Amino acid sequence: MHVFRTTGSSLPGQKVDGRAFGGAGTTPRVTIIVAYGILLLGGLLWVLGPEVGLAQEAGPPISTITIQGNRRIESPAIRSRLTLKEGERFTAERIREQIRALYQMGYFEDVRVETEPKAGNLAVIFVVTEKPFVTEILFDGNDNLKDEKLTEKLTVRTQSFLDQQQIKDSVERLRQLYEDEGHFSARIVPVIKSLDGERKSLTFFVKEGPKARIKTVALDGAKSIPLKKLKKPLVTREYFWLISWYDDSGVYKKEELDNDVERIRQAYFDEGYLDVKLGKPAVDLSPDKKWFTVRFPIVEGPQFRFSRISYKGHTVFSDAELRSGSKLKEGDVIRMEAVKEDIKRATDVYGAKGYAFSDINPLIQPDPESKTAMVTFDVKEGALIRVRNINISGNDKTRDKVIRRELRVNEAELIDTAAMQLSFKRLNNMNYFETVEIVPKQVDPSTV
Repeated sequence: MHVFRTTGSSLPGQKVDGRAFGGAGTTPRVTIIVAYGILLLGGLLWVLGPEVGLAQEAGPPISTITIQGNRRIESPAIRSRLTLKEGERFTAERIREQIRALYQMGYFEDVRVETEPKAGNLAVIFVVTEKPFVTEILFDGNDNLKDEKLTEKLTVRTQSFLDQQQIKDSVERLRQLYEDEGHFSARIVPVIKSLDGERKSLTFFVKEGPKARIKTVALDGAKSIPLKKLKKPLVTREYFWLISWYDDSGVYKKEELDNDVERIRQAYFDEGYLDVKLGKPAVDLSPDKKWFTVRFPIVEGPQFRFSRISYKGHTVFSDAELRSGSKLKEGDVIRMEAVKEDIKRATDVYGAKGYAFSDINPLIQPDPESKTAMVTFDVKEGALIRVRNINISGNDKTRDKVIRRELRVNEAELIDTAAMQLSFKRLNNMNYFETVEIVPKQVDPSTV
């Protein structure tokens, strides 16, 4: 039996709404009951023929469709969600579809359907009860986070209908915010208070709890490099009361875990461990939600040494010229920091001759069997660059000519990156300026 908000029924054991059968001077109005192929409408018994299935039980034609009970939501907006049309025959399945569509609007806590027989037709009335209206949202107990920051996380809003799912979502988002801030024991309780009529006040009561701290940072598998050196660049650090009160160290920051994995990887690269493998960090929170243990799994692999150092793509300078002054030697441990320094040295060689935008990248080919690697520096020399204009800005008190006296770069000449660096130092040494920046802007392929 399918019931749509029944107010009356002629079935045994159910109360009967007297209006359904009419009285002197009354117009019968009933809700709808479908039972075993029998449709009760307005006190009349409609017996459906055997050719009509239960899912398609057709009643009289619908003469009118009206909306009642709505206060804030206008009737045309509600009607726009209905697919039921006047002139269409009444069926239980079609009514169910309309009720579902109105509930999906999210504005109503109750929807029921009533009918009135009219000259062999049916007038269909959708009676809706709107949800309470939220007119204010408050927070209580949020000592560490401001109201504005909490409000940003809410899905429920003032001047909107009260939605329980939105409240649940907002609580979860607030809880996640507190976790991101280190308060893993935070509790949020929403309380709804009636103001007047259908107006409601929503208050989120917050019990923040203490920040969870990191008790242990373990680098499982680290053997070849001192732990102190590996941990130094990490943001994930153990709590130490003497310094953590002012620099926030020892606070768990989920978003930094992946960055710390890369920091550990870089530390191993700098010591020649090119094949180091790091697993996903394991994070455990104590039962009282006050202490974290963070473990970084590490498989070090072998330490690699240079087997050969070479250059390719260069035409302006010879191998000997590019290697002049290099500290990299075949047989030495591959240290990525030293490789970066050598790239800067070679780039400066090009920059001193006017190749301001040369690009050098190391190509490393490890051989695990011999624990060595060939390093090839791939050179893209670029074009010769001349200085077209020197523009000076930000000097409100110091005249241009005073600044230009300190420059070792001249217009119309080939750019010299070493001269640019010297100019930068000379301007800084004047102690006239808070900041100094020299920014070459390429205006065409051959000038800046």
